Amino acid sequence: MDSICYLMRGLPSTGKTHTARRLAGDTGTVCETDEFFYTEVGTDPAVYDFDLDLMSEARAWNFDRFRAAVDKGVSPIVVDRGNGLTLESRRYAVYAQERGYKVELAEPDSSWWAEIRVLLKYRQHTLPVLRAWAKRLAEMSMKTHGVPPEEIWSRMQNWRHGLCIEDILNLDESARSLSTEPAADSAAVGTEASSATISPAAQVELSIPATSPQTFSRKRPSSESWLHDVLVAEDKTDTNVKPAD
Repeated sequence: MDSICYLMRGLPSTGKTHTARRLAGDTGTVCETDEFFYTEVGTDPAVYDFDLDLMSEARAWNFDRFRAAVDKGVSPIVVDRGNGLTLESRRYAVYAQERGYKVELAEPDSSWWAEIRVLLKYRQHTLPVLRAWAKRLAEMSMKTHGVPPEEIWSRMQNWRHGLCIEDILNLDESARSLSTEPAADSAAVGTEASSATISPAAQVELSIPATSPQTFSRKRPSSESWLHDVLVAEDKTDTNVKPAD
């Protein structure tokens, strides 16, 4: 069996770490930058002692662990960080591929990520609902990494749907930009999500009823919902990431 390396994608609090551990199984390993702030900072390994000034050191620490795992032939290896169209992600992918690993992108298998990723694909129509999700994900993150809603919202605006591993491997080494997605409309950023509705244009585009963001939960939609139909279509056509079980 070929050695394999997964690069995790996804927003904070969408289940990346849970999926990463499942993919690694009993024989593999998870390389997570955030682990640095548990085990290498502070005195209690159960406490997340984040320090922005140590991010460069944390990234180097995680890549060193990754290289050691690759050089030992560990498989699967799961890189549990916010991988995207970045030089940092390319560094992981190239190192593994040049040493005989098959490299794939993977995303969380949680029901709420299945919903959010489709909303991100149709971002120009779903900004109010995504704004509500940014707040919910931030609330969930407070128990772990404390990522603020503004940071999650920023990542949503720059999310690149359809990214494949070839895009990362072929990224120009001289590139400075870490994102290829345009920012969302600035006026939408200030929209209060709790009272917003999907625009009429979005209803026509997606053939959905006007829906308040408050109706979107962490549960996967029922079979009667418009979103379930979209998700089914996505499951059949999106082959750029490892599908959820």
